[in-house]
Amino acid sequence: MPSTFTPLRHRIFRCFWIVNLTSNIGTWMHIVAAAWLMTSMTSSPTLIALLQTALTLPVFFFSIPGGMLADIFSLKKFLCFTQTWMAVGALTLTLMTLFHLVTPWSLLCITFLLGSGAALNIPAMQTAITTMVPAEDLREASTLNSIGFNTARVVGPALGGCLVALRGPALVFMIDTISFLGVIFFFLWFYQHPQQPCSFGGNIKKSFSGFSNIMVHAPFQNILKRTAAFFFCASIIWALSPIIAKNRLGEGIAAYTHFVTCLGLGAVLGGLSLATLRDRISDEKLTSTVLILLSFLLGLLPFFKNHFMIYGILIVIGFTWITSASTFVSAVLKAFPDSLKSRAFALYWVCFNGSVALGSATWGKLASIFHCRPTLLACSALALVGALFSFRWKVEEVKKGYRL
Repeated sequence: MPSTFTPLRHRIFRCFWIVNLTSNIGTWMHIVAAAWLMTSMTSSPTLIALLQTALTLPVFFFSIPGGMLADIFSLKKFLCFTQTWMAVGALTLTLMTLFHLVTPWSLLCITFLLGSGAALNIPAMQTAITTMVPAEDLREASTLNSIGFNTARVVGPALGGCLVALRGPALVFMIDTISFLGVIFFFLWFYQHPQQPCSFGGNIKKSFSGFSNIMVHAPFQNILKRTAAFFFCASIIWALSPIIAKNRLGEGIAAYTHFVTCLGLGAVLGGLSLATLRDRISDEKLTSTVLILLSFLLGLLPFFKNHFMIYGILIVIGFTWITSASTFVSAVLKAFPDSLKSRAFALYWVCFNGSVALGSATWGKLASIFHCRPTLLACSALALVGALFSFRWKVEEVKKGYRL
């Protein structure tokens, strides 16, 4: 932790980091348990892939309204509301699972509600982080928060898989519920943020004006094109993960847990090495290169049955995922002045999750018609085409004079 933190803010952010890490671990445990529960109820690739769509599609609808509402209402109260929303959803799923009332469609509906709460929550949570630390320590705080998220991607699936194998998915859903309560407790008792009085109508008008200015910015449009090209194709690895794990690694929750953990491990390694890569290669070449690499790996995956080779492929795919995501976010934040950063990020977040949601539904439907191997090969070919086109989508930093 940076030494320049004031003692009070140091303690507050440290407490937040712990409860947020716990919540992220609970979320990843929940994702594994929900995927395994869906797989145990149906063998339909479409329904299994729609679980990923139900989780990410709400961002497409609620991310921008969430950012606007967080600016208008009390940040503390709004975050408590969104966390309560998700806690109620997780508790409902816990009780339905205990009493054997869950069906594939009810699981999809509850997952959509949880995703909606998360979509409303994310912009406000990002804003809250900026209020917990001095401005000069914001970069270090953001880095620490990112490390915590990627740590949860490794720990959560492994722990969730073990608990599902030992006690079933209901216990995992209950732990996720408790993790939301921990975040609510933090914001109620520790977080203080003076809310500035604001005009509802004035904020709405200003927000829409900012969005229109951002969308006509050509380099930002190219960032969105690159985002859509990569994550539409990369979504297949999450959408079909239960099926691919079963076909390539064998039956049982352990195989799926190993699959997801390898993806998370690759993301952590990518996060640790990204600074070095950026010193040696431009963002444009880096994102195009990892899309070509993704195409190659998706083409190889259907032909390997050796577990260690598959683990290696999954680690590298996780590496490509986090490399692209981090590079695109960095490009968005560099491309706009402070007055436009939040709205630019909200638009990027919509594009990112919309691409994942649409890709998950598409690949799930194709897998139900043509089976998994042809679908992976088709996705590999599309990723290569996207990589070739991406060289034409130039990304350059906007001039400092670009303002509202």
